[in-house]
Amino acid sequence: MEKELFLILNDVKRNCLPEEFNAHSINRPLIDIEKTKRLGLCNAFHIDVWTEVNEEILKRCLADGYSVIVDFWIGREEAGLIAKRLGISHEKYQDVVIDLVTQYMKKYDERIWWYIFGEHDSCCRWPETNFSSRQEAYNWFKGWVTGERNKKKGNKSPVEVFNKAFEYIKSHGLDFEEHNIAISPAFLFDIHYLYEWGPRFVWLERNCGMSNIQIGIAFLRGAARQNKGLWGMLFSAWTNCPYPFSLLTHYDNQGKRLGGHSESLLLREWLVSFLSGTNLIREEESGTTHWIDKGNGKMEFSPLGEKAKEFADFCLRRYPDIGKPYIPVALMLEYLHGWEAPHWGWGAARGNYVQGEPFIWGGKIPYERGDHMVSNFFTLAFPGHEEAGRGFDEFPSNVPWSSGEGYRRKLQKGLDTRPYEKGNMVSSRWGDSFDVVLENCPLEVLKEYKAIIPLGRLKLTSQLLKKLKLYVQDGGIILINLGQLEMFSMDRFEHFELPRLGKEEENFLGISLVDKAKKEELSPSRCNLCGEVFKDPKASYWLIKPATASSIVTNEIGDPLIVSNKSGKGEVIFAAFPYLQNSGGTCVMEICKHIIDHIMERFSMVEIEGRPIEYIVNKTKEGMIVSVINNRADVWKGRIIVEKSKIKADKIGVLELWEGKEAEYRKRKGRIEIVSKLNSFDFKVYELGEVKPRRKI
Repeated sequence: MEKELFLILNDVKRNCLPEEFNAHSINRPLIDIEKTKRLGLCNAFHIDVWTEVNEEILKRCLADGYSVIVDFWIGREEAGLIAKRLGISHEKYQDVVIDLVTQYMKKYDERIWWYIFGEHDSCCRWPETNFSSRQEAYNWFKGWVTGERNKKKGNKSPVEVFNKAFEYIKSHGLDFEEHNIAISPAFLFDIHYLYEWGPRFVWLERNCGMSNIQIGIAFLRGAARQNKGLWGMLFSAWTNCPYPFSLLTHYDNQGKRLGGHSESLLLREWLVSFLSGTNLIREEESGTTHWIDKGNGKMEFSPLGEKAKEFADFCLRRYPDIGKPYIPVALMLEYLHGWEAPHWGWGAARGNYVQGEPFIWGGKIPYERGDHMVSNFFTLAFPGHEEAGRGFDEFPSNVPWSSGEGYRRKLQKGLDTRPYEKGNMVSSRWGDSFDVVLENCPLEVLKEYKAIIPLGRLKLTSQLLKKLKLYVQDGGIILINLGQLEMFSMDRFEHFELPRLGKEEENFLGISLVDKAKKEELSPSRCNLCGEVFKDPKASYWLIKPATASSIVTNEIGDPLIVSNKSGKGEVIFAAFPYLQNSGGTCVMEICKHIIDHIMERFSMVEIEGRPIEYIVNKTKEGMIVSVINNRADVWKGRIIVEKSKIKADKIGVLELWEGKEAEYRKRKGRIEIVSKLNSFDFKVYELGEVKPRRKI
């Protein structure tokens, strides 16, 4: 499903509630809807839970082709207070609002959406005791979200439901397919499930102590592609400083920031989301963050509001046709993975997990060796991502404040907070080039990717094997390892018990396993593709005997460690050690990083010279757009190299789109080389092809 961008950089929020319901907010007058349209700040509006939903406000928002998202949670106390002010019951007000919204859906189609609730996962009240299995954890969590109880005797069921929206939808004869219903998680582990449970539009909240943006996009975009849904990004303006110092980004009447995140971080987050193909960008509480109240009803753009206007001009008017993000690789997880990236600020009080460390199913399932593979891969792909939010919660020694109050005082003195907003966005070893899908992903979706890298405890079951064989026959590449064979277990491996391989598996991998041939030493190992030699920490592997496969990595005694088996138009790469990791499971081995490098190089559209940096590639009709984002305080200098054969345009030029200026480049030996320099926390968006400058508005 394709949909134009919903850009919501102004919330419609009328304060209909007592002051205590806005303890984390800064009260501002309602920004005029028509004025917002004249300024060109957005193409959609978000009606907040604090605002009365009626026909007048819907008509004003939807006029002139704009879209609207109605934020209305069944049973939420704010709606009850609004109903009381109107002199009707809470239940009556709910029915009136939902009837009105669904009627407008018939007229305006996907220009109006009902947002049923969000943050259910970060606010989950997990049970006191651990789950006995991941299936039980899944069943319990589904009950917490949807109200569906697990009737199997002996299994846990939640004592309450986060919100009664699913029950309301069912009891009132509404349909997820026919009605435009959206939901918003704040964690990653449940994103794929939410599409399966009904909503077609899912957006993910970031900042406020949540995990890294790039990993979040990989999960969300992959889930949307797998389920043919829409996806979006919701950016909190709050840090995760302890209350009452967790105030959002806002300004005094002179334009000095008094809380929240920097304008630079938020702008880079918006831009990366746009380049990544999102259907929605919403800045939370933008009625506050984007404006300065000058008094007497006079409102002016804040520094963040000025950035928002510039960004809206860029993505809505100058370059709405930014192209399709080039995502060559799918990372495949088991269906019941339950994996969550490390974050700060939502930890110990709501689960068994530790701040800053990854966890499984709310910390109610032990972390296993296969789970470490997921963590180690993302640490490799997005180094430093685990720092997201840390400086505002743990207050490590490398930040110049030791409390939330101290942070606010530093802001008032003009501190540049950008160097301390670490982890939210980081450099990427292979670019922002991944989607995350689950093992039940349809074959036709898998065929959209050049390669698949299964992560974690996923097993090569007969059902998955059948699907992957067709994927490989059609030209796909897959990298699989010993730990993902169906009959493998770490316990049996440690006791030298041979994993059994069926004939279908042997044919797929092009190998057989040698009985009682587990070995303890690996290094040094040699890549037969390029001759490079690696010395890894101690690792265990199982001796394999290639049949139709050929060795691409061997050790000093000639044992094949990684093999390649050509099949149809594609290739299966198999590693003979569990989860591509050293024996302790603490990191991906250097030789495995190297093989992944070879895979990524095969499908790369661009070569980046210079220190690691975040980059994104978008394919256009006749060329491409390469964006580089510097998320560090030091200046980045480098070259962006593209093979001329990858550009279809007859006349090739290079334009930096944000500034609308021609870029310095040269053509040499069939390649286009862009010489680039990025200042601290800067970005460049380069278009290669037959370029047409579009002036800044």
